[in-house]
Amino acid sequence: MRIHAFELCDVAPLFWRQAETRYLAVAIALTRPFDRFADDIAALAGPERRVVDLGSGDGGPWPALAAKAGVDVVLTDLRPTRAGVRAVDARAVPAELTGLRTMFDAFHHLRPVEARAVLADAARARTPILIAEALSRRTILATLLVPLFVLLLVPRIRPVSPWILVFTYLVPLLPLMIFWDAMISSLRAYTPRELRAMVEGIEDMAWEIGRRGAVSYLIGRPLVADRDG
Repeated sequence: MRIHAFELCDVAPLFWRQAETRYLAVAIALTRPFDRFADDIAALAGPERRVVDLGSGDGGPWPALAAKAGVDVVLTDLRPTRAGVRAVDARAVPAELTGLRTMFDAFHHLRPVEARAVLADAARARTPILIAEALSRRTILATLLVPLFVLLLVPRIRPVSPWILVFTYLVPLLPLMIFWDAMISSLRAYTPRELRAMVEGIEDMAWEIGRRGAVSYLIGRPLVADRDG
């Protein structure tokens, strides 16, 4: 059963959100769980080769994935934590932001009504969308290792502020915060079955839902735009 419990990063001040999203960007760059979607991204982006990434945090997988897929990416987030990320509500993406929509390891932040609104907005805009999550309820025991990973990976953060180092190694609040959020993210993650129920009734889209390895994913492709044509 999905549990939408309290996640610290959703309400923390900017410093803590920056620290967590920068750590996550390092962890994703090291493990690269989303590289397996590069071919899908290239195909879905079409000749425009443009991606609008939602809930981008500190950039997620994009430094490597954009080159691998051969696309240009616009990073957006509801509450940006860095320069160059546009403030956008994923439930109502501005019309001028055209292109494939993606969301990596951020869909679980949304309650079911909000998550469905993200998918419905893509359907209204007749634009493809790809959602992928590396965490799941299956991986919750693995989150016990997260504090160790934080200790090992924080030195890779660029830029890394002295305060991030202080709150990692002297007063280890950051490892505890990221551990808590990883555990809660696992409990919040949607299963393929829940995703299938979520898209019921969202018309004019063909939905593909499943798992690739440990990653759950949803791909929505617009159906033929002109039924009378």
